[in-house]
Amino acid sequence: MSLVETIYCRVCTFPVDFCDYNKKATKCKKWLQDNYPEKYQQLYAGKESNEENSNDEVDEKTKKVEQSLKKMELRQAKKEKMELENQQNSKIIIKTIERTKRKRSIEIQGLEVFPLDLKKLSKKFSNKFATGCSIVDKKLVLQGDLADDVELFINKLLKEEAGLDDIKVEKTVAKRKKTEEELAADAAAAIANGTSTAKYVKGSELKKE
Repeated sequence: MSLVETIYCRVCTFPVDFCDYNKKATKCKKWLQDNYPEKYQQLYAGKESNEENSNDEVDEKTKKVEQSLKKMELRQAKKEKMELENQQNSKIIIKTIERTKRKRSIEIQGLEVFPLDLKKLSKKFSNKFATGCSIVDKKLVLQGDLADDVELFINKLLKEEAGLDDIKVEKTVAKRKKTEEELAADAAAAIANGTSTAKYVKGSELKKE
């Protein structure tokens, strides 16, 4: 018994024999024609010829099904166009957050609008940078000072997996608030060096003498 090769459509992910029954049928046919012309001829050449010569024989029910599929395709095309425009106008924000004097973490905001799985992305980032990565309120949070490397990796992912170029990326830094002990130490050092006439009072701002 010979094995039958099943070709899966890259557009709808179904076997190509079932592409006619989804919202992206037109794109599916174009993909099949470009990548598997022999299979396309096998599935559609005779069918298209018969349809042209026997339109009068097509029953009313079949016509309604075809009309419904065309409407679905149009709606899907409009939806995809709006999503693409939204993605192209979106901005990804990479925020470096200071945890301590030496420790940093990265917060990535804005990836949720792209056709990417955040859970899979989290694993990819974790493996790529050998660091912890979690999802918090649809944001990816990585441990480490990795803003520049993360930006390059995001641009690469969007191009390879979503076919998108030149997406806006903004990098920001969120400074860590100093503790009372650090503020007191800074104030004492400034007074000792003669650069300040103020002294730090715990629980308040610097106080003039």
